[in-house]
Amino acid sequence: MGTELIWTTGMHNQGTSMKNNNDLLCPVCGFQLGFKAWDGDIDSQEICPSCGTQFGYNDAVRHQGDKDKTAKKYQEIREHWIKGGMKWWSTDAVHHAQPVGWDPVEQLKSISQI
Repeated sequence: MGTELIWTTGMHNQGTSMKNNNDLLCPVCGFQLGFKAWDGDIDSQEICPSCGTQFGYNDAVRHQGDKDKTAKKYQEIREHWIKGGMKWWSTDAVHHAQPVGWDPVEQLKSISQI
């Protein structure tokens, strides 16, 4: 049997390998975004379809350049998402549908490498 590829949000970076690319993971929930939430000091203003974090808005503290404050903010947003039941945020079933077999617990494990 062949491996099924599920296309998810932001996979417009076709030239970039999606597997194990921490630059393309949501820093809040670990979802494979397919784009960089931040490119250096520049926020993407994109929204993670998994947890709903808007980069540059929900994590605007990052503009201050304080890594500890940024890490704390990501932890706060993550805890809020977890307490809310780790539900898929996007309601756009065409462009940002929940991936088949999506497992938020496994997904969170991927950000332990960041």
